[in-house]
Amino acid sequence: MCGCKRLPDLYDGLTSMDLAVLDAWMQIDPQGEERADLRAGIVTAAIETLRTKAPQKPGDYMPIIRSLEAQRIQDTVEQAEHLKRQWGKAMRMWNRKRK
Repeated sequence: MCGCKRLPDLYDGLTSMDLAVLDAWMQIDPQGEERADLRAGIVTAAIETLRTKAPQKPGDYMPIIRSLEAQRIQDTVEQAEHLKRQWGKAMRMWNRKRK
């Protein structure tokens, strides 16, 4: 690993290119339990749609989807704030190097 003891230490060591690659990768192939729950919900909804002949939604089979969505929004806000701070640091460093 990178030798970081805390997640913020990892973020401090990332370049803007690293963050862009990570963001692109997560857009292409999201990871984590939330995504796994969605996949399970999709399969279950498809099976139940065939069985009942009535359209089903994946969220119908994901009991914690609302709390996950609220957490996702909060996480996104926190990540945006962190990236804004990091961008500010990078710009200050860049401006100092230009002088």
